[in-house]
Amino acid sequence: MKVSIITASYNCENTIKETIDSIQNQTHKDWELIIVDDGSTDNSINVIEEYCKNDTRIKLYTHNNHQNKGLKKTLQLAISKCNCEWIHFVECDDILTPDSIEKKLDIIKQYPEVSLIFSEVELFGNNEAIKELTPYINERKEVLSKESYPSKVIAKSPILNLVPTFSCVMCKKECLQSCSFKSPIDAYLDWFLWSQMAKYDVYYINEKLTKWRISKNSYANIFKERADKYKIKKYRLKIKQNIKHQPIIVYAVKKFLIILSGILSKIFPKNNKKI
Repeated sequence: MKVSIITASYNCENTIKETIDSIQNQTHKDWELIIVDDGSTDNSINVIEEYCKNDTRIKLYTHNNHQNKGLKKTLQLAISKCNCEWIHFVECDDILTPDSIEKKLDIIKQYPEVSLIFSEVELFGNNEAIKELTPYINERKEVLSKESYPSKVIAKSPILNLVPTFSCVMCKKECLQSCSFKSPIDAYLDWFLWSQMAKYDVYYINEKLTKWRISKNSYANIFKERADKYKIKKYRLKIKQNIKHQPIIVYAVKKFLIILSGILSKIFPKNNKKI
């Protein structure tokens, strides 16, 4: 089975070689690599173009006029260029183990009903940032270890992102195409996508098939700064979704009761009984 691999590239001239090398070293050789550069200002494009010249499986795309449009638009462009039923993600500073794709394909053969497969990850890079992430990594592993797979484990864990990085995921193209990319916070686009796929069966491989590069500036600090903000927006989004999915008559009745309660509380301020 041929697999599409997506890499969003941005100012990664120092790491992209390791990423592409890890893809070329896969035991499974039937793949296409779709790289979309998001307006890099360093030498990334030249590095990638050299690989394209020597390997026809590697394709490089950019936004019009080499603009920087962010991760959402970059991934959407990449997905539109994919020719395969299954898509594997690899970020431009991460590394796949040689058997990463092969082991995920083995799962598809065993469980064709699965729509998303993800593996465990090995953290490397900044030790301080890794230390910050370790409690989260352990917490999600504890949740995942209690399930038998295939499973709808994502649906069972709405407040914890069980999939730590794009780079450990392979999923069906049609499922991605059905998702909204309008994440309330850009840094958590992956979580936003996987939550929409919670209705599908997923499979977790408890093997470190992805090496996830951690840098203090790129993740750990962002995680701390945006965690509270994300929770607030997530709950607001949840409320909006809940209201949206309620029958119109139920919503109208509830709204009327809230208004009526407010009026009565002004007329009878000592009456604390709720309607």
